[in-house]
Amino acid sequence: MKRKRFAPALAVLAALLLAGCSAQEPRIQSFVSLAPRTETAAEPLREEDFLPVWPAVCDVITVLALEEDGEVPGVRREPGGATVYLPGVYLVRGRVENYTLCVDLLDDTAPAVLLLDGVDLSSDRAAALYVPRAADCFLLPVPGTENRIAGGAVPNAPDVNAAVWTMGNLTISGGRLAVSGALDNAVSCKDRLVLNGCELDVEAPDDGLSGRDLVGARDCVFRVRTGGDGIKATNLELGRVSLQRCTLDLETGLDGIDGCAGLAMFDCTATFRCGGGHTARERKTDDVPHVYDPLKPSWKGAKSLCFVYLEACTVEADTADDCLHSDGWLTAASCRLTLRSADDGLHANKVLTLRDCVTDVPYCYEGLEGSSVFLSGGETRVVASDDGVNVPSEDGAFVYEGGTCAMVTGGDGIDSNGAIYLKSGLMNVNGPTPDYNGVLDFNLARECVVSGGTYVSTGASGMALAPSTADGANLISVFFPRRILPGEAVTLTGADGRVLISYVAPKPWQNFHFSSPDLAAGETVTVWIGGVPVAGPSVPAFGMPAGAERWAETALKPGVTKLVVPAR
Repeated sequence: MKRKRFAPALAVLAALLLAGCSAQEPRIQSFVSLAPRTETAAEPLREEDFLPVWPAVCDVITVLALEEDGEVPGVRREPGGATVYLPGVYLVRGRVENYTLCVDLLDDTAPAVLLLDGVDLSSDRAAALYVPRAADCFLLPVPGTENRIAGGAVPNAPDVNAAVWTMGNLTISGGRLAVSGALDNAVSCKDRLVLNGCELDVEAPDDGLSGRDLVGARDCVFRVRTGGDGIKATNLELGRVSLQRCTLDLETGLDGIDGCAGLAMFDCTATFRCGGGHTARERKTDDVPHVYDPLKPSWKGAKSLCFVYLEACTVEADTADDCLHSDGWLTAASCRLTLRSADDGLHANKVLTLRDCVTDVPYCYEGLEGSSVFLSGGETRVVASDDGVNVPSEDGAFVYEGGTCAMVTGGDGIDSNGAIYLKSGLMNVNGPTPDYNGVLDFNLARECVVSGGTYVSTGASGMALAPSTADGANLISVFFPRRILPGEAVTLTGADGRVLISYVAPKPWQNFHFSSPDLAAGETVTVWIGGVPVAGPSVPAFGMPAGAERWAETALKPGVTKLVVPAR
C-alpha cells in the first residue's frame, strides 16, 4: 500500500483538534509534527524534507484515558495495559504504573499519532510505550503539559529493551517529555528517529536516544544522562545523526553522539562529558591505532565511521577519549570549540579541517591529528602532553593558512610524516623540553616550508629541524648552549635598533625559530637575552629593556640562517 502524504495547514489541524475535543480543552493547540524523508550527507535537513505524514482517517481525535476502563474506538483494553490497533489520532492522558501502551496496527503501513496531555506512564517489567507494528508513530507532547514515560524491557524479547521502543519510524515533536529507561535504553527506534521542536529529558543505564538509519533533530533541547551512549544511529552503512539549531547537554558513560555513517551539526550548542571526563582515565601512552569498533567501548564526545561535520556550533567537551573523532573526514567551520581530552582533541583518520574556528584545547594527549590537517583562519590554542599537531601519513601534510595558533607541547610541536606548509597568519609553538623531540618533526624526503606570516617557536635543540623558506620569506634559527628559562626574554633587533620580536616562552628551551615579514634579507640582526619579561610575541618599541644582554649578532641571509650563540 502506498502511503498517502498530507500537508494540512495549521488552521485545518486546529479544526481537527477542536472537532475531537470539548471547549474546555484550550491547552490543546494546533501544532504539526514534521518528519524528514531524505537528507544529503553533510547538509542540514531541508524544509521540504519536513513534510507531515498523517493518517488517512484523521477527522476525529480519540480520547484515551489510561486510568479508565471504558471502551475506546480503535483501542483494546488488556490487563496491565492497552493496545491501539487502528490508525488515527489519539489524545492520551492519565497517570498509570506497571502499564504498557502498545501500538500494534492491523495495517502495518499506516501511522498513528499520540497527543500526550499530561501523561505519566511507567512500567517496571516492560517497555512503557511499545510499538511493534506501525509505519510511523508520532508522539506529540501538548505544549504547556508535563509528560513522563519510564519503562524496562519486554519479557522474552531481549531486543525490546527501552522505555519507548518502536519497530518503524518515530517522531517526537513539540512540548516537553521525560523518558527514563529502567533496565537498558530510554528511546530505541528500529528505523528513523526524528525530533522536532521538543524538549527532552533522558536518563538510562545504557543508551539514550537511538535510531537505526537516522536520528534527525531540529530546534530541540536535550538533557541526556546515560551509562552508555547519549545519541546514536546504529546502522553501520546508513546510520546518520543530523542536528540543526539544537541545544544538547550530554553526560554519558560511553560516547556522547555516535553517528555510524555520518554526523552533521548546524547552529548547535553542545556540552559533552563522557567517560567521567579527561581526568577519569590516564592519558594515552601507547600508539594503538584509532579504529572504529562498535563492540569496543569508547568515551568520545562525538564520533562517526564516515564523516563529522560541524558548522556554526559551540561545543564544550570533557572526555576520557577523543573529543571529536572520525574514521573518515572531520570538518569544523565557524565553530567555537573548547575541548579537554585524555586522548586527542580532534582526530580524523583521513582529513581534518578547521576553518575560521575559535578552538581551545587546554588538556589533551595530542591536539589535532589527521592524515592531513588543514587549519585556516580563527584562533587555535593547544596544550598537549605529546604532539600539538600529528600527521601520521607520509602522503599527508599540515597546511596552515592564516589566523592565530599557539601551542604548548610535551612532544613534537608539529609532527608530520609528510610535509608542513606555513603560509600565513601567526604560528607560535612552545615545543618539547626533552632532546628526543623537536618543535618541528617532518619527513626529510618531503618538505617543510615557511612562505608567509609570522612563525615563532621555542624548544629543545637535540632533534631541532629548521624549515626552508619560499616566496621571499626569511627565517632565523638560533641555538643556545644552555637552556633559556621561563621569564628570560629573547629579543631580536634590526640594524636600526627596532625590535623585531621580544618573546618569553612558558617553558625552558634552547632552539628559537623566527620568521616574519619584518625580517629583511641581508640586514644585521642582534640577539638579546635578559631584561624584564615581556608578555606576548612582540613589543612595538625601539631599544631594549634595562638589564638586557647582547649575546651575538649576525647578517641575515635569504632563506634559513642558523646562528649558534657562543657561551658566555
